[in-house]
Amino acid sequence: MIEPADAAFERVSKVFHTSLLLLVTVGFATLALTERLDVFSTSVLATALLFRGFVTFGLLRTRFPRWAASFLAVVYLGYCGYDEFAEGLPSIQRLIPATLQMLFFFTALKLLIADRSRDYFYLGLLAFLHMLMASLFMGSVLYLGLLLLFIILAILTYTSFEISRGCQAGAPIAEDIGALNSRQLGRRLAVLAGVLTVAILTLSAGLFVIFPRTLGISSLQALQGDFRIGFADEINLGATGTLALDDSPVMHIESINGAGLDGLRWRGIGLSHFDGVRWSAPLGESVALSPETGVTPLIGERRRAPKGREIDYTVTMQPLQVKALFLAGQTESIELPTRSFRGIRVNETDSLLVDSGGLQPLWYSAKGWVSDRDSFKPAPVVELFSRKFQNTYLQLPPVDPRIPLLARQITGPHRLPLDKAKAMEQYLLRQYSYSLELPQQQVEDPMAHFLFERREGHCEYFASAMAVMLRSQGIPARIAAGFYGGIYNPLTGRQVIRGSDAHSWVEAYINRYGWLTFDPTPLVPGFASGWMSYWLILDAIESSWTSWVLDYDVNHQLALAQVVQTRTRDAAWNLISFSASIAEFLQKLEGLFVGLPVEPGNVPWVLLMILIGSSILLWLSWVWLRPSLILWRKARRLQSGKGETSDCSYLYAKALAVLQQQGFRHENWQTAEEFARSIDSALLRGRWEEITLSYNAARFGADADAARRLPGLVAALQRLP
Repeated sequence: MIEPADAAFERVSKVFHTSLLLLVTVGFATLALTERLDVFSTSVLATALLFRGFVTFGLLRTRFPRWAASFLAVVYLGYCGYDEFAEGLPSIQRLIPATLQMLFFFTALKLLIADRSRDYFYLGLLAFLHMLMASLFMGSVLYLGLLLLFIILAILTYTSFEISRGCQAGAPIAEDIGALNSRQLGRRLAVLAGVLTVAILTLSAGLFVIFPRTLGISSLQALQGDFRIGFADEINLGATGTLALDDSPVMHIESINGAGLDGLRWRGIGLSHFDGVRWSAPLGESVALSPETGVTPLIGERRRAPKGREIDYTVTMQPLQVKALFLAGQTESIELPTRSFRGIRVNETDSLLVDSGGLQPLWYSAKGWVSDRDSFKPAPVVELFSRKFQNTYLQLPPVDPRIPLLARQITGPHRLPLDKAKAMEQYLLRQYSYSLELPQQQVEDPMAHFLFERREGHCEYFASAMAVMLRSQGIPARIAAGFYGGIYNPLTGRQVIRGSDAHSWVEAYINRYGWLTFDPTPLVPGFASGWMSYWLILDAIESSWTSWVLDYDVNHQLALAQVVQTRTRDAAWNLISFSASIAEFLQKLEGLFVGLPVEPGNVPWVLLMILIGSSILLWLSWVWLRPSLILWRKARRLQSGKGETSDCSYLYAKALAVLQQQGFRHENWQTAEEFARSIDSALLRGRWEEITLSYNAARFGADADAARRLPGLVAALQRLP
């Protein structure tokens, strides 16, 4: 059904108010996802958005007084000024939250009172500021999706606002607008918004790729806040509740030599001091290393490890609270880009600590090998532990006497330290269960509670129990903390280490062997297979976003240029090969013309003439059929009740053309009645009057029945002799 123009303009206004509300909502949601907002500010703006939604859809008629909004704005500004400057000039860490709160408060006020063009402009500007602030805090690819939605809504809001404002100002509006129903109008505006969005993003992407970059460029770290992923530098066995698994990627590791990286332990730090509840790292001396030509990060007795399966890999690591490098197996050398760090040191527990400066991801590459524990060969000389070594790795607080007794029972039939360690490892693997559930209440001795009462826990309990029992038997031991396993993503070709892959195990110093790895923790339940494919796709998108957007610099530009150069050269070679194939085909085709009046050398010209002739015939067919197809399409739309004003005008013009072919020309100065009186054929004049009445009723009176009759009347006019 065709609608009057006034009704269509009301629908345009409804589209504008709805898209503006959604625009502000997207900006608010994007900033809220950064988790930088307090509960009060979020609640205030959410309430204002709900109020505006009720007003927009006619569920609420109440208006918020402007004087009250002005009063609240003045009071709020005074309160913010006093709160921020009462103790002197505020730091940037205090100004940023205050700015976010002020932004939310004034957005909420504008939502309550907006009823003028100026208010709508300010609301759009505030929504843009929401997205701008969110860009400082959100580094996820999710921001790209929200930005795309925001741009579409912004274009939709602007176009509908301009149409609505032009109508109110009395500007001439295209006649098609009056005939659009709400669904058609919304669809056309949505298509326009989508096309403009694609154009904007395409232009922006081109500028982003081409625009010069400098090494070391990063976003404003002072505004970023602390985005480092939690990885503690100590183990607390006194925690209660339930451990929450975080599947956020921590490291993306790419194998250079093609060796598999699944099932490896990525060691980060060593913990040697135990006070009965907590394991912590020593505060002893550390040795500075020079990374210009590669370094040997693991010192001491770990070098005794025999050569095994070689691994060569690169790591992209998200910023962690613990500034340590995570390495697999026995590391031979490591390289770091000089722009990724300020210093590198190795401490007494063979942990490689790096000062990466800011909060940007860390890149490094390493080479080494993975050795099987059973392949270690004992040294010919028995070592004597120094006093310092014993104080560090045999230190124990007062422990429950049942723990040393249990250790002796487990290792009773064994005499060698290596056999004792293996026996403890197997005992814990078989006799205890893995669980993420922690004690619901604080216990005085978490270690004894785990071994003799709960008999279940996570990896930190298992590693701690074995380390304590080893020390009680005079075997030096420490806890190694890092990550285990991960998931291979075939979409990126990288091993993905998640936060939930955090793991702890034991390193025991076995005389004549050196430091050996023991893992007494039972197998952990795997990743939910139902969501595996979706998770891998999201990780691939996120990884590409981080690599080619957040970390895009000169090196990426050079790599992209090389790819383009290679692809261009390959494309040119493929074009040459394709041309050669065509030439070969033409040579074979010449043989088919033997005995025909066409000479073989003229075969390409004959084919060209056939192609040109076919194209001309197709074009002429289209020119001849196009008017009939357009007429058929418009007639079908009118008869189905989905017609537009332009369809009625087209059929009216078609009727005039038919009459002109009969010798009756419609002059511009003639009205429809005057033109009808000039037709001397009573039959033609009667048909024309019926067409005129139906056209006027459909075009200006929104008469759906008249619109359905119009195609039949025009067809009947065409059939008249």
